[in-house]
Amino acid sequence: LPLYCDNEVVCAWLTRGRANGEPELRALANQMLRRVYHLALARDVIFTVHWLPSAANIAADALSRLDFARFHTAYLAHPDW
Repeated sequence: LPLYCDNEVVCAWLTRGRANGEPELRALANQMLRRVYHLALARDVIFTVHWLPSAANIAADALSRLDFARFHTAYLAHPDW
């Protein structure tokens, strides 16, 4: 299952299976990573992580920044939606 992400740090965490950084963030990120890997293992899913630039991920980038006007524009402009 391909996973596309425009955050290089999160891509690295998913690829390594563990986070690093500040202790509080690291603890929370590692909890989330354990859950992702647990679900993948339980459902026999193998995923590969792929980084893509934010410019290629306009709709998701807009949502992550709570920019609903930009998301709406990207949504309307996308030929497959």
